[in-house]
Amino acid sequence: MAVSYTRLDPHDNQGFVLAVNTALAPTPAPSYPLTVKSRDPKISGKFYIEINLSDAGTGFEPASGFGVAMLGASFVNLGAPVNPFGGALGGALVYANGDVSINAHTTTGVFAAFGSGTVISVAADLDDAAIWFRVNGGAWNGSGANDPSSNVGGFSLAALTGNMVLAITNPGGNANFAAQLIADPAGFSYPHSLPVGFTPGWPDNEYPDPAVAGVNGLGASKLTALAPIAAPGVAVRKMTAEAAIGAPGAAVRKLTASGLLMPPGIAVRKLTVYAFLFSLDFGPGGPTSMPPPLYPELIGLTYTVTKRPIWSTGSSRAGSGRTIRVGYYSVNLWEFELKYDFLPDRVGGTTANDLKALEGFFLLPAISGGLGGFLFDDADDDTVAGQIVGTTDGVNTTWTIVRQFATGSALEPVGMVDTTRTVTVYLDGVPQSSASYDIVTSAPVNQQLRFHAAPSTGQVVTMDFSFFFYVRFQDDKLDFVKFVEKLWQQDKIVLESLRG
Repeated sequence: MAVSYTRLDPHDNQGFVLAVNTALAPTPAPSYPLTVKSRDPKISGKFYIEINLSDAGTGFEPASGFGVAMLGASFVNLGAPVNPFGGALGGALVYANGDVSINAHTTTGVFAAFGSGTVISVAADLDDAAIWFRVNGGAWNGSGANDPSSNVGGFSLAALTGNMVLAITNPGGNANFAAQLIADPAGFSYPHSLPVGFTPGWPDNEYPDPAVAGVNGLGASKLTALAPIAAPGVAVRKMTAEAAIGAPGAAVRKLTASGLLMPPGIAVRKLTVYAFLFSLDFGPGGPTSMPPPLYPELIGLTYTVTKRPIWSTGSSRAGSGRTIRVGYYSVNLWEFELKYDFLPDRVGGTTANDLKALEGFFLLPAISGGLGGFLFDDADDDTVAGQIVGTTDGVNTTWTIVRQFATGSALEPVGMVDTTRTVTVYLDGVPQSSASYDIVTSAPVNQQLRFHAAPSTGQVVTMDFSFFFYVRFQDDKLDFVKFVEKLWQQDKIVLESLRG
């Protein structure tokens, strides 16, 4: 099968000599850990790569690792067990001693130790946040029951966020080490089968070949952002180039942000140039998807608070008088009607200025009146105990987190799980270790419980947890009334729940 173009990154390389997508340890090898990453980061998709290893017969450094890492993961932290973390902090790697490490959580003895000529297969599913490894076409993750094609038995990537890249590390600096990506312009074919639904290789979609694009010192014709930096029209205050972008001494005349480029508070750490096309390095931990804002709790909220469940029904009355009815909702929505008797425009409320806290929340660009969704904590209905979310079948690892308001009522997907409070997961009533599962909160109203390995069949999955409603303002305007100096009131705010 033809393999997509994959390229190692000379600008994200420490110590390796790169030739035709081969990471070669120089002779003599340097004392620091050797690490290289691929050039094109990914934030979604399913990708398959094979790596052919050779060591000139001298034996591998046991901590040589192969897999994926966050774009901002440090070189030193990926080389286990020589780093202080004992595992691939910021990455998901299989090591030459047969261990697998996911963000510094290591599973030992998954495979036998590698030898020269070993072919490692890596199947990275960034959509379902899981990864599989195999050696010389053998069992995925060490078991014949595991299969990336059906999303079974993968190691969870939920702890890794933002853009991902391929990563190869040789922390011991073995001078005879070489790792060949079986994916380059010559169009190698893989010796082993491609999992169903996976893209062969790690396609280098962002940049043309540097030999065609030009060399440093020639004009910068295009800036391609790999991930969302500022809202349109918001200035990027400072940019440092690590290589020439335009002609020496010439200014970059204009930088245009065409969409949201950076979550608030995360700095652009580095601008890396590839001839006259370049990418952005966001540093450790970013960019990540930001949670929706949380509606403020203010002391002036008064009784009566109105809460109403909502269904939608269409009806038509025939000539005989019979009514035909159609239900449009499979699950009800909710409305909350709030009233504030007083909102201090000064110190003395819940915040330094409750009026500005509420008005400012309504004016947030992410909310913009009735446009954007946010989280709301209904203090009378925000906790569930013993909620059934599914039954195990020995294959499935993931369940949507739901709650049932009352016995017999519909199961509602929750807006967002409150992970700052206690979450307990049970199998047939037995509490499970939090190290055996992840609570995936990246998508409102699509909260997921994801086990690292499929539980044995026939067990009831229950949960204790707290949650938020995911809502929006029903109206695009709010009326604030001043009734005495520095005190305001708001007679009616209606929030309505969202499907997502």
